[in-house]
Amino acid sequence: MPHLLEHSFLFTTEERQLIYHANSDVNTRPVGFVTRIFYPIWICISKHLLSDLVAPNAITLAGLLSSMQAYQLINTYYHFGNQQHDPHAVLVDVKSSLQAFGLRGAGQVPLAAEKTVVGEMASAYKAGPGAAAKTAKAMGAAAAAAAAAATSAASGQILRPPETDYVDFFHTDRTVQTATVLAILLLVISITCGSLDGVHARRCRSATSLGDIFSRICSSMARVFMALTLLEVFQIEDVCTKWYFLLALQLIELNTVLGRISASNLKKDRVKNLAYIATYCFRESELSFLMVLLLIARWFYPTACRDILGVILAKAQVGYNTLVVATFVSIALLKMKKLYKGIILLCLAARVLPLFYLLPLSQYSLLSVIGDAMMVGLLSIEVYVSHLAQRRIHAAVFFLCLGSLLNDVLSVAGSIMYLIAMLVDLSYSLNVPLFTPVRNVFIDGVFDLCHAGHKKLMANALKFGNRLIVGVCSDEECASYKRPPIMTTEERINEVRLCKYVSEVIPNSPVTGITAEMIRYYNIHVVVCGEEYNTPTDTYYAVPRRMGILCTVPRTPGISTSVLISRIRAASDSSIEAKDRKSDKPTVKDGA
Repeated sequence: MPHLLEHSFLFTTEERQLIYHANSDVNTRPVGFVTRIFYPIWICISKHLLSDLVAPNAITLAGLLSSMQAYQLINTYYHFGNQQHDPHAVLVDVKSSLQAFGLRGAGQVPLAAEKTVVGEMASAYKAGPGAAAKTAKAMGAAAAAAAAAATSAASGQILRPPETDYVDFFHTDRTVQTATVLAILLLVISITCGSLDGVHARRCRSATSLGDIFSRICSSMARVFMALTLLEVFQIEDVCTKWYFLLALQLIELNTVLGRISASNLKKDRVKNLAYIATYCFRESELSFLMVLLLIARWFYPTACRDILGVILAKAQVGYNTLVVATFVSIALLKMKKLYKGIILLCLAARVLPLFYLLPLSQYSLLSVIGDAMMVGLLSIEVYVSHLAQRRIHAAVFFLCLGSLLNDVLSVAGSIMYLIAMLVDLSYSLNVPLFTPVRNVFIDGVFDLCHAGHKKLMANALKFGNRLIVGVCSDEECASYKRPPIMTTEERINEVRLCKYVSEVIPNSPVTGITAEMIRYYNIHVVVCGEEYNTPTDTYYAVPRRMGILCTVPRTPGISTSVLISRIRAASDSSIEAKDRKSDKPTVKDGA
């Protein structure tokens, strides 16, 4: 029976190692156009304003919290004129859903009746001619024409940004101005953190595949709240429009992941590089940057920005349908087992169907929109992680995609719980910290007949960091260095790997000492050796000494492999002599 850490509910030991040693061409926080354009600013902030003790994942989390806070500010304080606005709408949706055990849209009015332009106008006509005229005047001539058609029947059309009392930034009350400025600053901080985390990780040589997964999770959630903030500023209250807009953004990210997976399977390096560059066009940093520019431009050109967003929203459904088709084609073209692709297709088909068209009685709320967007984001992350682990989509994600069709709480809570479980599993089993900087410590040696002295060396070395990487020399090099080891290379590697202090083992480490290439490749921050090597004439650790990263620890007195071998020989000889004396005849034959 394998131990829990060896084979948990989410990953096997082999899958974890594949994720940890994933090809850096596919992960390690790929650099987008925004990061490249503002790279001098990011590297300046990383060098002069951020300490090396700041973890890149902490920067990523700060960006997510900033985007959530920006939406909270706009949702609470961005209202003016006679606008009726409930800042606690999401809380009401959550409360209603919990009271109905998470049933989708519990306590909400039917989407086809109230949440669209047609539904609002139909309700106004039911209230009386005066109410209908007032509503038609408020929503404009175009909406009035739609209302005339609504008396017979129809369902939700895509809503254009409505005409409001907003003139420009300088003709609103102070509350709206303050909320707008703070929201823009928070969104800028979110974009900055989303680009700065990767730059800081590379500068500090602490980039890991787990950090890349965490960055993708945070950017997927931040994208949802940025889009909701944009729609809130332009007074887009139509749930149908929000659903198409958010799902389209999440499908763009899913296509980016699929595109990079397909590009990694290409054989020619030049074609592969061009395919990688093409996937940078619509990453989260670029989309977020465009949304912030649109929000800032609204300060001075509200009419033009409303028209631009109106064109975008008018094409939201067409763009969404195009993305759905493109996603299915991308999945079909993946070089992957048919079973694996079939599971992805089923998950996608379950999540991209607009049930409010197929089921007229389905009731959608803002919580439903957020839940659907989070599920597509979860699918993108799971496809990426499964590609690194070379496995199929996890069964839990498949059942979450199906079960969340009619349950809002399962969509949100299930996504969050699965992602947290994934991060905790990988962080704990791989000994990769999430919110403290990774500091890799390296030691090397033969480790023949691994004893307490070796383990004391490992324990002392680990005091200089939080991850211990051990290089084990091969049998051939050991024979040329000292003597052939008693244990084989594989036996010594397994012995070292099972030590609780060790996070990673490097087989066939050179006897001549660690090289600069190894230090860069394994992101080694500190090299530790015994005090006997702390001399200017030593050549084994000349490279780390020159780089200023060499530290020494005292040798454990009274125990070594040579001493153990001498004890074994002495004990064996004494035992043989005792047997000879007892039996009055030699155990070893003459001439042997």
